[in-house]
Amino acid sequence: MFRCLGVLIAWGGNNETRGIRIYRIVGCDFLHDTGRSADVRAEKRIAMLLWDEDSRFVDCAKGVLDQLKGDGYGEPGVTITMENAQGSKLKLAELVTKFANAKPDMIVSLGTMPTIAVTKEIKDIPVVFGMVYDPVEAGIAKSWKSSGNNTTGASPLIPMSTLVARSRK
Repeated sequence: MFRCLGVLIAWGGNNETRGIRIYRIVGCDFLHDTGRSADVRAEKRIAMLLWDEDSRFVDCAKGVLDQLKGDGYGEPGVTITMENAQGSKLKLAELVTKFANAKPDMIVSLGTMPTIAVTKEIKDIPVVFGMVYDPVEAGIAKSWKSSGNNTTGASPLIPMSTLVARSRK
């Protein structure tokens, strides 16, 4: 059994972060024995998948990596493998298969396309997504209250009322 409760994000930041900074991945018990395997490894493995080189995905990946490291989830206890689908659905399918076979302790997917691909194929590994505008509409999560599956993540979806209120300040 695994739990992955959420990603806390905050709006603001500077031009380098394009207004979004991931502050903390919370509630992800991937660092504990999940019961998925009799093989209990001292080192944990995270697989990260980006859709392409767009700055929003690269910036998000940097934010996740910085936060993990800041929270003590860096080398040598955690190995992070980062892959990029380079905007190719064919390469994306190959990378999802690679991750499914590698069985990491957690997958971080950045972008709607890789998150959909990962969640269709992989049901037994926690998936933390970022830069998915509407995970419910995309079929990744069942509702905004609970994904109902092995996913959790952050969305840049902001209600229009919030955008208007912040633009007036």
